[in-house]
Amino acid sequence: MTFSQRKNIQPTEVPVQIDSMDRGLRNGLWSAISLKFVEPGSLYYVQKGNCRHVIVLRRLWHNYFKMPLDECPTSWPKLVEFIRERFFQFKWYEVYDFIECLIYSFDEKDENIVRGMTEFMNSVMERDNCGYRIVDGKVADLIDEHTIDSIENAANQNRFAGAATHITTSVRFLYDREDPDYRNSIKESISAVESACRDFTGDPKATLGKSIKKIEEMGYLHPVLKEALSKLYGYTSDESGIRHALIDHSAATKDDAVFMLSVCSAYINYLIAKSASRR
Repeated sequence: MTFSQRKNIQPTEVPVQIDSMDRGLRNGLWSAISLKFVEPGSLYYVQKGNCRHVIVLRRLWHNYFKMPLDECPTSWPKLVEFIRERFFQFKWYEVYDFIECLIYSFDEKDENIVRGMTEFMNSVMERDNCGYRIVDGKVADLIDEHTIDSIENAANQNRFAGAATHITTSVRFLYDREDPDYRNSIKESISAVESACRDFTGDPKATLGKSIKKIEEMGYLHPVLKEALSKLYGYTSDESGIRHALIDHSAATKDDAVFMLSVCSAYINYLIAKSASRR
């Protein structure tokens, strides 16, 4: 708490920023982009005259701004100037659209840049009481930090690569700004658990029920947890038809999808921990 807050001159709590963005939050998000991406890009550009950072900005020029590529500045400084100027003109929601497109514009080999930038942005969002966090490349409604860590950990696994892919797809369905698909988000979350259980037991053809039973027999699953997982699977197979592709509509809500993503990510991380203890 600052001096002015202790003296009740400034408010101790800043309102949650959900449908707005104050100057401090916008400045902080740009600082994350500047420190983790723009400044290293400037250094590479000076040393080599070109770099993959330029490619990222050209992708933004094409995919986000939808400008003709033959009009794109060829110099790094001019590209940065163009993008920075518009960043501070964006409406609040356009900032988040831009951030998602920026993250999408990186290659897999740029994972460290994306991770550093995302961590910086999330710390700024927390500092300025923002109602969102960046989860697996998407600007998501705020859920607790432990859940965010759990989802991101589950989405970045080599040991359970299939499960990681399903979790990533679940996040994309859930937080698609134009057309969120809660039914398929739930389907992907439970499919992630199925995949992780198959990898854990070494049986690629086992059903979820069979895998859960085998994990229990191996001594890695308490009967109460087994029952909870079985009921969770049953919920996704009920009359709403979440797991049945022939049914186009279901009563699934956003809250349902967030809950399933959180629970399934937590269980996958449980299996990850148990898998490590078996080595």
